[in-house]
Amino acid sequence: MVGPVGRTVIANIEELRRSRKVSLRDLAALTADLGRPIGDTVLHRQSQGKRRVDADDLVAFAEALGVTPADLLEPPPACGPIYDHPALIAARSLASRVADLIAAAGDPQAMARAGRQADRALRRARIEIEELLAAAGEAHRDTERTAP
Repeated sequence: MVGPVGRTVIANIEELRRSRKVSLRDLAALTADLGRPIGDTVLHRQSQGKRRVDADDLVAFAEALGVTPADLLEPPPACGPIYDHPALIAARSLASRVADLIAAAGDPQAMARAGRQADRALRRARIEIEELLAAAGEAHRDTERTAP
């Protein structure tokens, strides 16, 4: 599906979106204004790592977010593999869905859609965090068994 470079691009787009308070709907409008319309559904699937970002999308995202395509390809500094941990990806997705929910205030249909997305993201984050905690507990028990 999406390889390590694709995950880096997606993570960078999501980080820029959050830091600049740009919702998925806003990003869709920005890319459409640039002549590269990318729908909400496609953006959502990309943000979850379920759809690849092609070269044309990469250029449109970079221009819409005010960076260069190279900036989006650059791995995050000193974060290592933990940055791509499923629990962190799920948490970032949840934060993004909550931001979308807040941005949808006043629009009942958008609120309902954003609420459903936030609920799914919350369930996913809970699953990933439970798995992370279980793995950490198992690692701790292994350490205790091997300690002198």
